[in-house]
Amino acid sequence: MEGCLVLVVLLQSLSMGAQAVASNSSSADEAALLALKGAITSDPFLILSKNWSLQTPHCDWIGVTCNAKHQRVTQLNLFNMGLNGTIPEAIGGLSFLSTFNISRNSFHGHVPDSIGFLTKLQTLDMSYNHLSGKIPATLYNVSSLLLIDLAYNHLSGTLPGGICDNFRLLQGLHLSANRLSGDLPWTIFNISSLIKLNLQMNELSGILPNDPCYLLPQLEILAIGANNMHGEIPQALSTCRKLQVLTMSKNELSGRLPSDISNMSSLQELYLAGMNLTGYLPKEIGKLSNLRELILFRNRLTGTIPPSIGNISTLEDFFVSENNLDGNIPPELGRLSSLKGLSLSSNNFSGEVPSTIFNISGLQTIELSTNKLVGNLEAGLRHWISPSLEELRLSENKFSGTIPSTISNASQLIVLDIGHNMFSGHVPLVVENLQLLQYFILEENHITNDPSTNELSLLTSLSKCKNLKMVVLADNPFSTVLPNSLDVGNKSSSLKILYADNCHFKGSIPSGISNLFNNLISLDLSLNNLSGSLPGTLGEDVLELDLSSNFLSGSLSPEIGSMHNMDQLYLSGNQFSGEIPSTIGQLQNLLILSLSSNRLQGPIPQSFDSLISLQALDLSNNSLSGGIPKSMEKLKYLVYLNLSFNSKWWTFCKS
Repeated sequence: MEGCLVLVVLLQSLSMGAQAVASNSSSADEAALLALKGAITSDPFLILSKNWSLQTPHCDWIGVTCNAKHQRVTQLNLFNMGLNGTIPEAIGGLSFLSTFNISRNSFHGHVPDSIGFLTKLQTLDMSYNHLSGKIPATLYNVSSLLLIDLAYNHLSGTLPGGICDNFRLLQGLHLSANRLSGDLPWTIFNISSLIKLNLQMNELSGILPNDPCYLLPQLEILAIGANNMHGEIPQALSTCRKLQVLTMSKNELSGRLPSDISNMSSLQELYLAGMNLTGYLPKEIGKLSNLRELILFRNRLTGTIPPSIGNISTLEDFFVSENNLDGNIPPELGRLSSLKGLSLSSNNFSGEVPSTIFNISGLQTIELSTNKLVGNLEAGLRHWISPSLEELRLSENKFSGTIPSTISNASQLIVLDIGHNMFSGHVPLVVENLQLLQYFILEENHITNDPSTNELSLLTSLSKCKNLKMVVLADNPFSTVLPNSLDVGNKSSSLKILYADNCHFKGSIPSGISNLFNNLISLDLSLNNLSGSLPGTLGEDVLELDLSSNFLSGSLSPEIGSMHNMDQLYLSGNQFSGEIPSTIGQLQNLLILSLSSNRLQGPIPQSFDSLISLQALDLSNNSLSGGIPKSMEKLKYLVYLNLSFNSKWWTFCKS
């Protein structure tokens, strides 16, 4: 009986001791959390400052999860709480912690070495902060880790050669968008449990193994784009049977595009842009039946687009611009019913655009610029233009014919660039229905004015597109006058740039054009046949004004000095007369001033010494007289000065 009593007492003592140990450990967790709270300098939503209180058990604090048995902290999730501060070394006291997530905050400073003491840690997410310094070596000893995400910080240093020595369970390693440097250790490709590897947007260098997936049979994401990797692109990529995302873009990799890449049947996204890849698109590329993104622009690929590409019904974006591809655009592209983005620009494609492409109703972007394409698009466009289209870029080809009125069906159109072609006729006035249009580029075609109007009706129609930022009409034979009323520049307009040089405009510059300068920063009406005087009010925001090579006359208004932001002013090749207004000296941001080939008289204004930013000044071919103000020696940035062909010899005169 006494023996039983002794045993009961002993068990009670052990139980009380265990409770005391648990209580002490729980207190250590609380102390670690309070240390973290103390390192927070900004808590805009008052989450920690109000909720993390000693009046409440720490296991009930927001973001804190404890286990039921020992009341030890197992998860700390402070995701996207707007917190600013540092991570204290005391965080290593949370010895039961399995999940630590402080992503999408503004933590700065170093990642503490004590992270390596968290031997039960499985998930570490510190992404999207401002952490700096090196990744602590102790972290690589935490063998329990399944996920490490330190992406989008300012971390530096190198990756150790023995990075895989203890990571036997690691499934995700995300270190993208940091400043990591040095050679990429091949041992990283020995972590057989790895599923996702993202190292892109760093400064890593070295060469890649020819068969990166040999020991990574589960790998689904391999992202090493935007680094300094060199050598040849791996040729044995077909062993990556489960790979869904492969991105190696913006490296210095070269060699031929792997021919067996078409065997990667699980591939959904392929980014191999901005390198020096050569060779052909594989004929059997159509076997990639799950592919959504095929991004191969800015390489040196040759040959044609294989017709089999039409079999990839899942394809959403196909970008092969800036290569050396040639031949006709295959009509099989029209079978890509999921296609949203098509970029074939800057290649050597020839022939006509197949009408089958016009059937892709969900297409948002069409880029065919800078090729050798020909034909009349009117018939095809009539069947193709859909409300989903946002960008249409056809410039620098040999397209001809007229622009169909069905263009107005593209109600979501933001960019319309058909410059440098052979389009003729007039632009249908229904373009005014393109209310989202921001960029309208028509330069160097054979476009004329609508014969039913006696002024530039196109500009009047465009005035109703209130989101316009740029209009380029240059090098078209409009042969008409500017409209008297220009609403393009009213206060609701966002128009910033209007280039209409060499358009055969005639008549005077209407007084209503002054409205343009409420928002406009660049206006080019040079190389036309405009006459009359320069409007007095030009606004204060314009940066560049080119009215050169016209027949403008009269004196320059003193109000020209009110254009305080002006940095380039070209009025050469006109018939302006009288003296140069001294108020030009108020244009202290002016970089280039060209008044050559006019009929200006009198001296150079003394106020020119205030043009402190001036780099080029051309007053040649006028009737100016007198000397060069000595005070102009203060123009220390002036590198070009032309005063030739004026009335008298020029000498520096006393100021």
